[in-house]
Order: sequence, then C-alpha cells, then structure tokens
Amino acid sequence: MTWQSFKQAWLIRFWSPVPAVIAAGILSTYYFGITGTFWAVTGEFTRWGGQLLQLLGVHSEQWAITS
Repeated sequence: MTWQSFKQAWLIRFWSPVPAVIAAGILSTYYFGITGTFWAVTGEFTRWGGQLLQLLGVHSEQWAITS
C-alpha cells in the first residue's frame, strides 16, 4: 500500500459513523479498564488555562469548588 492510497483510504475519506463510534467505545473501555482512571487530557487543558490566566494577572486559585 502506497502512502497516497493509505492517506486517501484512512485519513481523507469519511468513516462510517457507527463503526467509528463502536471502535472508540471499545478502545475507551480498554483504556479506562487498564489505567483505572479517567481521561486526564481535559484536566491538563484546565491546568494550562489556569496558568495562562495567572500569566495575564488573574488570580484563579480561589475558583475551586468546595462542598
């Protein structure tokens, strides 16, 4: 398989939604089962956002939700 045919078949052409969602569900189940944690990517976005706000002079330390 050449790079052009691979690119056309897997990166450019649209995937069918149902098999793609099923594959994503299976992969995420394995990920959560193996690591035993949540998907930590969104936590990093929050941390980066807080650090960016601190660079701009906003004090976000007091924004934590406490119950």
